[in-house]
Amino acid sequence: MKYTLVLTFRIQVIMRTACRLLMKIKTLDRFISKVYRWNMLKINSTILYNTKELSDKLKLTQENVREYFRRGRFKGVKIGNYWYLSLKNLNRFLNAKK
Repeated sequence: MKYTLVLTFRIQVIMRTACRLLMKIKTLDRFISKVYRWNMLKINSTILYNTKELSDKLKLTQENVREYFRRGRFKGVKIGNYWYLSLKNLNRFLNAKK
């Protein structure tokens, strides 16, 4: 009985810790989504453009840009709820179109 209580307590501690970590991850994801929603990202030396910037550069609607991501015409990454495309992949897309 004593060992069962200790084991149950340890499992509860582990579960609480896991829940706290999950909440921190969700909070960080929301923070990244809000901060970088309309801004170009620069990670190391890689420049990432969001859908708004791409729609302005390519003279497309934002919905068309998101559709390009969904269908695989753009090789981008999704951070939070927003798609991003690197400058390198944007140049590949533009050169392939010519």
